[in-house]
Amino acid sequence: MILRDIVNLSLWFNESCDFHRIAHSEQQVKIDKFPAICDLNEISELYKIIWADAEVRQSIRYYYDNSDRDDEREICVVQRTRRGAGFLERDGIRKLAKRGEAMLFIHGEDSRYGYAAESDGDYAFDFISFLGPNATQLLNLSRDRAGTVQHMPAGCESLRLMEEILRRFGGREFRDAMHESSMIYEFLMALLREATAFPAERDPLRFANEYLCSRFHFPITVDDIAHASGLSREHLSRTFKERYGISPGKRLRQLRLETAKQLLERTHAPIDAIASRCGYNDPDAFSRSFRNYFGRNPASMRKSPSGD
Repeated sequence: MILRDIVNLSLWFNESCDFHRIAHSEQQVKIDKFPAICDLNEISELYKIIWADAEVRQSIRYYYDNSDRDDEREICVVQRTRRGAGFLERDGIRKLAKRGEAMLFIHGEDSRYGYAAESDGDYAFDFISFLGPNATQLLNLSRDRAGTVQHMPAGCESLRLMEEILRRFGGREFRDAMHESSMIYEFLMALLREATAFPAERDPLRFANEYLCSRFHFPITVDDIAHASGLSREHLSRTFKERYGISPGKRLRQLRLETAKQLLERTHAPIDAIASRCGYNDPDAFSRSFRNYFGRNPASMRKSPSGD
């Protein structure tokens, strides 16, 4: 699979989501100019982690003024409190980042952060600093909707991704630069989605539907959807079908296979790659499901018999 096929597959899929269009619209022309074969680690239009770690601070001597940063790059930072409290001051407004909350800031802007005097003992936190195409715009969209300090409670998608990024960065476990970039981009999308999403506690069925529609390309299950929505599997299946006229399991299968069909028709990506992109870890299971749904094998959907 050549790089152009990977990029075309990624771009086509990203166009199906409004948030993805924001981040990738300015990249498409540049990406299409990449040579068919190149070193992925040398691509400049990727999200890159500057540093990611866990720290503990114990006094007000932990203080930084972002406007004094001499690095000209607009490095974005998401810093989540594990214990105690930090503060972030921007536009004359000082906010505390308590346990389970994350402060969002950018190097070079007029803001200050550090150890909060209100903290009861240590200020323990995790942070990720990164760069990337439109990273500042995406972070600002989250801040516009949820503020400079955003809730990131246990169990939320953004925290799961943050913890995985921290683990992979610390253990040098990213497969390559594109894997690192995709995880940062997904993390930004999760932050933005959570900043704008309809709260699960107000309407768990609507939340379940939004979760399913935004995550069907990952290998999630109905149990995962039920857990994220705060419902039992049985209650979710029954009430989801009552509202939407289809069970969550059938809706998940529908989204995956209809998307796979379009990818088969519009790209030359290998069938195994399309299966993975649509939430199937097992290509054989994908082929069986596809044949049962459409009455045809995935390969027969190709416009050209040489497409695979």
